[in-house]
Amino acid sequence: MKTDARTCRALSAVLAGRFDEQTPVGRIYEPPPREEPLRFCSNGRAANYGQTVFRALPRVMPRVWVWSRDHPDIVNTNCGAIGWYIDGAETSGGKAWLQFVSPLAVPSEGAAALALDTSADTLSHPRDGPANPPRVPPNRRAGVAPKPAGDLTEPPFVTNLDARRGGRRLGCRFFAVVFRAPESSEFHARVLRYGVARVARACSPAQSGHELPLVYDDCGVGRRIMRDVLRCAPLAADWFKPAQVLIVGLDVLFSPEGAEPPLVQITHQPHIELARESDEAFCGEQFVRGVFGGVIPALLDCAPAPRVMPGWGVVGRAKRGHSPRSD
Repeated sequence: MKTDARTCRALSAVLAGRFDEQTPVGRIYEPPPREEPLRFCSNGRAANYGQTVFRALPRVMPRVWVWSRDHPDIVNTNCGAIGWYIDGAETSGGKAWLQFVSPLAVPSEGAAALALDTSADTLSHPRDGPANPPRVPPNRRAGVAPKPAGDLTEPPFVTNLDARRGGRRLGCRFFAVVFRAPESSEFHARVLRYGVARVARACSPAQSGHELPLVYDDCGVGRRIMRDVLRCAPLAADWFKPAQVLIVGLDVLFSPEGAEPPLVQITHQPHIELARESDEAFCGEQFVRGVFGGVIPALLDCAPAPRVMPGWGVVGRAKRGHSPRSD
């Protein structure tokens, strides 16, 4: 077991207005070393983290990954054993899922108001560009799977943030991975319970250089969102690929009224900070360790993905037309 001495803020404490309360991080996931490291190769392009995560693998996990052009186990293209998409089309991404898991995707004629009035106040990450809630054409709205009542509103996320911070809102980004194992039609998800947060003034997103403090999702927000993704989003197996993986960022926005709903954006392959020492980089490194040190090696070994990873939440598997199991 590996531990980390840094501290974080529990999401429940932040939502209750206890902004200065911090707790130790403690246990973190340490990928098991391999007798023979896996091999990776990158074409040097930005797609599928070819210029960021792939380059950092030997530094982050030297006993798990080595760079090699000879028969690599993974590459940052869709030509290898891993397909870096999960919805059946290489050109699609997780952003389109928002309409299936959040009422923030309102009819395009604008008859329904946004629950949080966030059209000019969505979170996103500075490096990912603005987050704009998609508007669903009326003829498609009828086909959207209904969102189960209570999944994202119990317990209520009530906070006195506005009273304490002068008309500001709390935004968080969490990271998750959706994947399909070889020779399986079931989809699984893992969500990192550590995320980064910032407080933004209403209708004025935070600046690019704003420091993003570390938060721990003790409320289970990310896990509930990913349960909705497995249940409602249009996932599709591509049988030309042994396995499929899609990395997503979940942008969540809270309000004093109790966040209905908190999810405002799903980002396909979000920015993962690894280059500088910060709370955001700690979060990014833990995510890389879990995905590239736990999930992907298991897919390549045709073994079950680890279910016990400190700092991670497990979302039960689901087939199309089935509800994900509770774990």
